[in-house]
Amino acid sequence: MNPFSQPLEAGQDRVLAGDIGGTKVHLGVFSTNGSRLTPHRVETHFVDRYSSFEQVLETFMAGEAESLDRCCLGVAGPVVRGKCFTTNLPWVISENDIRKRFGLSRVRLVNDLVAMADSLDVLEEDDIWVINRGIEQPQASRGLIAAGTGLGEAYLFWNGAGYTALPSEGGHADFAPNNPLQAELWHYLHKRFGHVSLERILSGPGLLNVYRFLKDTRKAPELDRVARRFEQESPAQVISEAALAKECALCQAALDIFTYVYGAEAGNLALRGFCLGGVYLGGGIAPKILDKLKEPLFMKAFVAKGRLTSFLSKVPVKIILNDRAALYGAAARALTL
Repeated sequence: MNPFSQPLEAGQDRVLAGDIGGTKVHLGVFSTNGSRLTPHRVETHFVDRYSSFEQVLETFMAGEAESLDRCCLGVAGPVVRGKCFTTNLPWVISENDIRKRFGLSRVRLVNDLVAMADSLDVLEEDDIWVINRGIEQPQASRGLIAAGTGLGEAYLFWNGAGYTALPSEGGHADFAPNNPLQAELWHYLHKRFGHVSLERILSGPGLLNVYRFLKDTRKAPELDRVARRFEQESPAQVISEAALAKECALCQAALDIFTYVYGAEAGNLALRGFCLGGVYLGGGIAPKILDKLKEPLFMKAFVAKGRLTSFLSKVPVKIILNDRAALYGAAARALTL
């Protein structure tokens, strides 16, 4: 049976959940079966086909036969007083507007990393890949970092009964170079963007920025067949695939820098949040470069913090493989409204 078209049992309470990213919107209707979330209908919509989130939701709701009253949406951007001006989209999303337009009595907007953090209690064991087992301390803080269209970060703190997710816009914090090559990269990006945030490197567009830096500074030659693929495919995907297949020295060098910076920032996250409960990597990129993250480079950067190297070597590091984790987290939160 298709797990995304489960039959609805009489009396089950259903909620609407969403994960609004910079490239795609996942929407779904969920209910609970004991302690497990049951998805009844899930759709993915590409944002470049819509001028607003309301248009996406209207399309989805047109296919919904039964009324819903609770909704939680994870949004890639800062949520303030029930409203989000999305970071990588020209959209404004408002709890009040959605409530009034679609007749939903309870609507909650949260940062997408908060939604993803909420998923950690409902994901299955095979949704997680461990790259550093470490020593997990019970009830200790956790960190979450997710590179995709943008870069998101969040923390989870123990509240006495469970974990509470706290939002962050740490992906827009300053990028700090770790070696002379990264210092060159900083100068290159500074000339182009002014402020050089971590997201300028740790994201899909960021990986392309690193590739262009290496090409423009003649660190490695560009292959014509790779450049041609950029015209039809996602550049970040092309770079990753060519690097993992060892078909392009330029792509390999770009992914090496990306991986090292990713590891370094994940280690920073662990230090800032004292994350002895573990650091989780979410987002769309990590599962696609899993073979690269398994190599020593990521963990080498993660622990390279001088006198705190031994401390960080004991922090568990895990990768969320389920690309709909934020959707499941939003559904779990919607059921508590």
